[in-house]
Amino acid sequence: MSASLPSGGFANDNSSAWYLPADLLERAAETDLSADGLLALLAFFRLLGSPEEGSQAVRRDALVEALEAPLFRLDTVRLQSALEEAQAAGFLMLFEDVLLAGTPRGKDLLLQLQAGAITSEQLKVVSQLPDPARPNIFRLYEANIGPLTPMMAEMLKADALEFPAAWIEDAVGEAVERNIRNWRYVRAILKTWKEQGRAEKPKQTEGYLDKYRKLYEDQRRRKKHD
Repeated sequence: MSASLPSGGFANDNSSAWYLPADLLERAAETDLSADGLLALLAFFRLLGSPEEGSQAVRRDALVEALEAPLFRLDTVRLQSALEEAQAAGFLMLFEDVLLAGTPRGKDLLLQLQAGAITSEQLKVVSQLPDPARPNIFRLYEANIGPLTPMMAEMLKADALEFPAAWIEDAVGEAVERNIRNWRYVRAILKTWKEQGRAEKPKQTEGYLDKYRKLYEDQRRRKKHD
């Protein structure tokens, strides 16, 4: 008799990093947050994404779009009620047309916005749904370069803010193609594209990267002899 697998489950193996407040479940239980309110909250943090993206807030329209068809089946009354509940409990905070998390960091940003110290245009706001086919920079690093360390994570977060995601993917692809799985090499590619342009000066870019490759290989040889 063969064992049978349960029906249902998840549709795929792809994962994305969600960084949730450590006391989310406890606080949701204390405030009797409904299942709809919790769905709205989880969708918000899914859009807010990973720290390496540097996102600070979510455009309200983007959250509504993320909730409408897949979760609330276009029931706008129910969706609006869920958002209002999450806001009333202090888990989400609205300023103009952007939503911030009701965390210490989010509250600090709201105070700055209310005081006029910063504007909503200065925030890094998620304004559209993410591309599910695009891996985040942490997974990109671990899949192509090596294990992630706390120091490297900080460098990756800074690079994700400085360079477009598409550039980072392409630069990692070039490094892998050359079999130089080193993030400094990836950064050399990115900096070259930023300074010289990706298409305008391909020959200069190629020469610069070849020099970097030779330097990198010399450093590896010296390290082996030491």
